Amino acid sequence: MSRDELEAELVELRRAVRELSERIAIASDDAVATEKPVRVECAPTDDDLRDTARRLDDALHGRLAPEQLTRAENIMWNAMFSLSLGRPSPEAERFFADRERRGLGVGLDDHGNLVWATSKADAASR
Repeated sequence: MSRDELEAELVELRRAVRELSERIAIASDDAVATEKPVRVECAPTDDDLRDTARRLDDALHGRLAPEQLTRAENIMWNAMFSLSLGRPSPEAERFFADRERRGLGVGLDDHGNLVWATSKADAASR
């Protein structure tokens, strides 16, 4: 990640942490047993947010097991992981753009019939 991307991620994490600290009750081990949620209010420092951003990035990229995250981090990780499933990564976009360029793969036409892909170069020459 570039420095600008990290800074943008940090800004987004600050917003997310503030929102989560306002909206999500985190139960302590004792509260779980008695089913009484305990609200955790915090004002994280920039160092805390950078550490959280690093840990979340590590977990999202498989360098840290999600089980090693704190409860609050795990809540954020789950939200970020779920969002990431809804959009392709830059690597996935490059992979599928290359497959499309080379005419690899199959799909369905407008009538639901199975068709082989053609490369853009082949399609342009027709």
